[in-house]
Amino acid sequence: RWFENRLYPTGDELWVFTTEITARKKAELKLRETTAVLNAINLNTPTLIYVKDRESRLLSANPATSELLGKPLEQIIGKNHAEYM
Repeated sequence: RWFENRLYPTGDELWVFTTEITARKKAELKLRETTAVLNAINLNTPTLIYVKDRESRLLSANPATSELLGKPLEQIIGKNHAEYM
């Protein structure tokens, strides 16, 4: 089990508040595991995976997208369609 302690000195006293955070720690671990799987898929799939914003700027892209466009990710991330084509 996991606990978080917060200490608050108030004059001559010290207040200690303890909160059980086991559920939060389990959720954080699950999130890290899921993120690792998604990152592995993103890096190794031949399928294009990318995210654009409303202005059509490329926010993120996987190596397959970079390969198709023939440019390194550093040159296309943050650019809109007209700038990297």
